[in-house]
Amino acid sequence: MPNDAVSGWIVRAGRKGLAALLLGALAALCPGATLTLLSTEYPPYTSPSLPRQGIATAIAVEAFRRAGHQVVIQYRPWARALYEAKEGSSDGVVGLWHSREREAFLAYSQPLVDNVVGFYARADRRHDVRRLPRLRSLTIGVVRGYLKPPNVEAARLRTEEAIDDEANLRKLAAGRVDLALIDKGVASYLLRYRLPEQRGRLVWLEPPVYSLPLYVGFSRRVPGWEQRLAEFNAGLAVMRQDGSLERLRHELAMEPPSAGK
Repeated sequence: MPNDAVSGWIVRAGRKGLAALLLGALAALCPGATLTLLSTEYPPYTSPSLPRQGIATAIAVEAFRRAGHQVVIQYRPWARALYEAKEGSSDGVVGLWHSREREAFLAYSQPLVDNVVGFYARADRRHDVRRLPRLRSLTIGVVRGYLKPPNVEAARLRTEEAIDDEANLRKLAAGRVDLALIDKGVASYLLRYRLPEQRGRLVWLEPPVYSLPLYVGFSRRVPGWEQRLAEFNAGLAVMRQDGSLERLRHELAMEPPSAGK
């Protein structure tokens, strides 16, 4: 093995070892507890009907397992999940975007997976979405409690709220909104498994609006959140270094629900 290859291997092995040692030390300081995290119906990232409850949930649960903790995931409408985390009635939230406003009551983990956000339209009423200010005459469907990408906020578009992404797509199909702002993976999943009758009627519009990572947010009202955050990030680092994070993302990327669901 060439000298530079040997050196590279030693560096990589050293990083893995340090991350594992850090994780073990943190777990020893605060042995296993059962944590309660909230989420919402957001397939393929979070959903009780999915294998391992979706990509983001599976990553969060596995990172905590490596720190010696069990996790219970409870599902709420999104606005309710954020409210409960803010009040400190749960340890945190799985699968949220970052904002400065939320930093007042949530501490953010390292990112789990990226969202690609953009517009869906009816196939017979497509719109040019390359310049957002030109969409001001339209009504854009959004989900209550979701953040809007910064360029969408800056465009000052007219929006109408729905309780979740499936309801947003249903409103689009019914002509109650002109466009739906939604993650591409979520819409693809919903149209494939929940709204198959709309698959030919609703279409994704290029280009995407924004790419945003999903995080775990830890409630600052719950004592010990700093320790939980450090443990989670250490577990996530080990997963990234040993390749299990990428394998998990690939395994659960768009896995369909099991038969009978």
